[in-house]
Amino acid sequence: MKAWMLFCYGLFASWVPRAVGGRHIRYLFARGILARCGRCVVVEKHARLHPRLEVGDRVQIGAGCQFMIGGQVVLGDDVLLGPEVAFVDTNHRWNRLDVPIKEQGFAAPRPIFVGKGAWIGLRATILPGVHIGEGAIVGAGAVVMRNVAAYAIVIGNPAHVVQHRVTSEDEDAPEGKAMEP
Repeated sequence: MKAWMLFCYGLFASWVPRAVGGRHIRYLFARGILARCGRCVVVEKHARLHPRLEVGDRVQIGAGCQFMIGGQVVLGDDVLLGPEVAFVDTNHRWNRLDVPIKEQGFAAPRPIFVGKGAWIGLRATILPGVHIGEGAIVGAGAVVMRNVAAYAIVIGNPAHVVQHRVTSEDEDAPEGKAMEP
């Protein structure tokens, strides 16, 4: 883990010309660190990976993403994470009033699952036990506390549905318009 922090942090981002080597080196390190690492995974600079993270094929992990997990986070195939997305699968206990929160310990971790083809925007936060459906979009800065349905678009704090993506089968709907639930 320390090798990742010290070595890979200094490599160029993948979008920088002539940075293909840095992308490949980060991928090799990720394969050695992660519980599961699919094919063609892109890990950008400053991403903080975790040994319990499971990543599908063709996943892109944005610069500065953090996985603060004690249990399990699973990213399906073709998931796209923007910069600085945070995954947190546990929380402090807070139910006792006679003991300071910092001394109450942590609740049991609850797994987080992100479905195939989902896109999570810049600085979104995904909290314990959340399942994000296939093809869903989480807007920048959203705080996701509840499950997100497949192909839903959510924004805000707390995240709420603003529309659903139009499927390719729905040829009558104009592009970008909401599909009726």
